[in-house]
Amino acid sequence: MNKLISTSTTLILLLVTLLCVIVLLVLNLSIATANMRMADRYAETVKHQYELEMQGQAWVSEVDGNLLGDVTKIIGDENKRHLLIIIEKAANNDYDITKWKMESPKLKEETLDNIWEGE
Repeated sequence: MNKLISTSTTLILLLVTLLCVIVLLVLNLSIATANMRMADRYAETVKHQYELEMQGQAWVSEVDGNLLGDVTKIIGDENKRHLLIIIEKAANNDYDITKWKMESPKLKEETLDNIWEGE
């Protein structure tokens, strides 16, 4: 009788341990999948940013000697992430790049009417 209790206790402990390992495995796989999706999304963002940078550098090299005045150029879609370049004409037929900035579209501010203000 004592051996039967010992065997059933060992079996229960083994099953609980196995269940814990399975739960941890599933959690680990879901976290790894989420991390992979986030890394892919970040890689696409960086790739897009580098493409805009290359287009901006190509544009500046095209207008290098042909500037007649101050120029503002937006490379990319204004409704998405884009590169803003502002070039000002300087003395001696030279120019200054006063702004070279990656910008994202402005998000609309939404009012939240259902938030309690503490009154």
